[in-house]
Amino acid sequence: MYWLAAISLIGESTCPDREAVERALREILPDPSGAATNATVLLRNRPGFVDVVLLDKSGAAETAKALPVNLDNCARSAQQVALIIALWDARLDSGVVLDLPQPMAPAPPVAVRPATKLLSTVDPGTKETPAAWETDLTVALLAARSGNSFAPAATFVFHLHPQRGMLGAVASFLVTGNQQADFAGEAGAAVHWQRAHVGAGLSLSQQVGSTKLYADLQFNGGILRVRGAGFDRDMTGTDPEFGFTGSASVVLGSGLGLAKWRPWIGCVLAARARQQDVFVQGQVAGQRLPPLELLLGGGVTFVGVL
Repeated sequence: MYWLAAISLIGESTCPDREAVERALREILPDPSGAATNATVLLRNRPGFVDVVLLDKSGAAETAKALPVNLDNCARSAQQVALIIALWDARLDSGVVLDLPQPMAPAPPVAVRPATKLLSTVDPGTKETPAAWETDLTVALLAARSGNSFAPAATFVFHLHPQRGMLGAVASFLVTGNQQADFAGEAGAAVHWQRAHVGAGLSLSQQVGSTKLYADLQFNGGILRVRGAGFDRDMTGTDPEFGFTGSASVVLGSGLGLAKWRPWIGCVLAARARQQDVFVQGQVAGQRLPPLELLLGGGVTFVGVL
């Protein structure tokens, strides 16, 4: 916690961080030693923005400002946050004189207006203009289980969400490695299969602190490749298939040390729209492939805004 004039600075913002804001404040505020604490300012990051919230003595939000954040220039964001806090501080303590640059000609006195009015005149760059869309691109490795068979899998997932909404869109590409099952009625024979699917559907998201939660439902279509092994004549075939996938995932707010890259953890349940049966030529009996597939794994997510 940092004590700056009449305001204490708290929060877990990383861009800008509290130290950067403190340095910027010390350039425009006098020595804070001995000043009483009248209010608290909370700094909180969310994708593309930093929320600057003025709390009163009871901890309730008195006023707030959301500033767009340029992750490539956090120092500028720190200066913008410092200006806002300085204006709030001036409003709370009329005895504080800001060390701001003065115009060449003396300006007539201007009455201090409410903070929400003053903030809009600080800098055009600080005007709240939220990005319309928020995007996440995830690359992950998964472990797939279908029936009693396990296999590796990989997926690419793209999320598109409105900046201030929960409902958005999702698209994905999923590849599952080799899985197998013994073929009933044929000693030593087995069926091997792999899948490759693309999907699209709806996504719900919820921001919880610096962590983001997703729940997705997609319709998918792709190719099923089946190969026999241990038969008198092993054969390979492909067949189109369709189905649905439901998934739940978590994008963590930190952990990789990179502003836009976040750890991802998720699970996927895939269901086929129709049963897939594998038959041996000339025989009536066949092998039914498992209709459900469960995938669990982790990866990384690149977070951005449009």
